[in-house]
Amino acid sequence: MKRGRTKYDDSEFPVFITTTITHHISVFHIKLLATSCLQLLEDVRKKYEMKIYCYCLMPSHIHMIVQSINKGDLSNFIREWKSFSAKKILEFANEQSPALLELFRRSAEEFGLTKEQSNQVWMPRFDDLQLRKPETTRTKINYIHGNPVRKGLMETAEKFLYSSAGWYDDGDERFLTLTDIKGIIY
Repeated sequence: MKRGRTKYDDSEFPVFITTTITHHISVFHIKLLATSCLQLLEDVRKKYEMKIYCYCLMPSHIHMIVQSINKGDLSNFIREWKSFSAKKILEFANEQSPALLELFRRSAEEFGLTKEQSNQVWMPRFDDLQLRKPETTRTKINYIHGNPVRKGLMETAEKFLYSSAGWYDDGDERFLTLTDIKGIIY
């Protein structure tokens, strides 16, 4: 049975998003890929005027809390970012990592893609949860910011470079323009 996308107004409440590289392949431990894909995320954020409240780019996936200005922009925003970032990742793999490129080629075969789509970088879907209650939103923020600590990547969330935890701690914006979520959760 094919799963369908939950239908709701993505501009009404913030949405918790998770999207993952196929087979949880760790590509974002490579600084060049992490920073360039976050810059692409910022570019697409500007285009769609998305509010990003918090994020954490882990080695094989990203968690975010986002909200669109216009109903329906969320899927377009995620699809476009995944497309641009996949191209950047494949460009890197083609130039510097034939083994990585082979993993994405095998993923394409597993997903039954056509010859025109010979590589699959991202899982085809993304998971989303509309955050209607402040306590649920606080729980998800803590989950997102705590992820690098739980996975042993960093001793404190605020020190993890590819996360908004530092912004909430000391105003260090790093890669993305963020919207303060305090007005929503208090």
